[in-house]
Amino acid sequence: MAASFTFELLTPELSDDVEALITGLAPTPDPDSKTLVPFHVGEQDAGLVALNDAGEIVAALVVTAVDFSSGNQQEQTPTALFIRGLATDPDFRGKGLGTVLLGMAPQILKQAGLPTRCRLITQIPQERATFFHRAGFQVWEHGTETPQSVTDMMETLLPKVADEPCLTFREVA
Repeated sequence: MAASFTFELLTPELSDDVEALITGLAPTPDPDSKTLVPFHVGEQDAGLVALNDAGEIVAALVVTAVDFSSGNQQEQTPTALFIRGLATDPDFRGKGLGTVLLGMAPQILKQAGLPTRCRLITQIPQERATFFHRAGFQVWEHGTETPQSVTDMMETLLPKVADEPCLTFREVA
């Protein structure tokens, strides 16, 4: 029998379980380190979870929305969702859950009554570039020049994942 999954918005009641999942699976700045980098779901965060038949969280996505529009200077895609955390339980990898969660990310904006056109942005270790590329993201190598506003937000919002992280992004219409 094939496993079925349900997808729900991240609620405060689920935050502890999501934090534990992402903390246990998140990349660390030093790949050889056995020390886990604690992940915290902040008040500004939103997200989605995938639940298995037993109601257990098996995958999670945590994002922070940032509005880049300013006065009369409307960018074509003024909203960015910075992906702060994405994790799938190892027992459930290969089932497309991470890709589905990324595809559903604009639903977070819709639920908040905002336009769903956005830019998904995160930084990743080089070894995760293939996954994000297959999920439709552009991957910029470490050192690629990025807009200063994006760089500032990444340093503020995103955990340090590697000494030389890659920037990934995808436009969502």
